[in-house]
Amino acid sequence: TEFTDQNPLKCMYVTSWGSSYDANTLVETAKILQDEVGQKVHIIATGDGESRANSVLKAKQLTNITFTGFISDQEKNNLLNESHVGLVLMKGGITQYWIGNKIAEYIASSFGIVNNVETEVAQLIKNNNIGINVPSENPRRVADSIIKYLDYPSTLQEHMNNSKELFGRSFNRKQNSIEYIEYLEQICDLKKN
Repeated sequence: TEFTDQNPLKCMYVTSWGSSYDANTLVETAKILQDEVGQKVHIIATGDGESRANSVLKAKQLTNITFTGFISDQEKNNLLNESHVGLVLMKGGITQYWIGNKIAEYIASSFGIVNNVETEVAQLIKNNNIGINVPSENPRRVADSIIKYLDYPSTLQEHMNNSKELFGRSFNRKQNSIEYIEYLEQICDLKKN
């Protein structure tokens, strides 16, 4: 797929706009992208919360980012179905035991993921080759990762395919239920002995 101003690479940022989310990196990334690739990338930021209004104000001159505010699940699903990349942008400081709901949404949507959280999320992305990990609070590196997807759409497609495969393998409710039942049966057998 060749991305153009009329057919941009679409990046989703699903957030509650709380204080741990890195809205500044999001807006700065959009500025860099608009300056360097014009409208070939469009960022869609969903949700509402304490830092949203400030981000909208900071981005008022940008035409490559849309702030939807709170939207219905159906509207969000429609946007997810039209998009290619999921952005996980948190402020530094989260170092372990964090896998947010957005990760599962992005994997279920077969996205390539650009992530700046150095937790299990980074390992999940690396081990399954589903995206690009970058340092926290570094808009230049986030923009460079998105530009890499523009320049090498085969890399994006590979990450998207790997996300789809990971979802089918790891987030399959029926298979997970079977494995959980087998695990419980093993525990029960151990207790009997």
